[in-house]
Amino acid sequence: MGWKMSKRHSKAVVSFRRGHPVYRSGNRWLYMDNSFPYDPDRPRPCPRCGKLPDQAGIDACLGGYIPGVVSACCGHGVFRALYII
Repeated sequence: MGWKMSKRHSKAVVSFRRGHPVYRSGNRWLYMDNSFPYDPDRPRPCPRCGKLPDQAGIDACLGGYIPGVVSACCGHGVFRALYII
């Protein structure tokens, strides 16, 4: 990932939303790169493939629905984030 924790975020709760680092501020999650609020209805493109999830919310990198899989994530370029359940 090409981001670094700034002093401003050093004590913040940090996570990722579809590969983009976010931090907790009050009751909201904000993107670390511009402090804009995270909005699940307006996803950003995957940092790995540059595509948006499909209308069902499936990661474009996965190539669509995977039969028999309950949950899956392409990892979005975040180290060790890939999972399939």
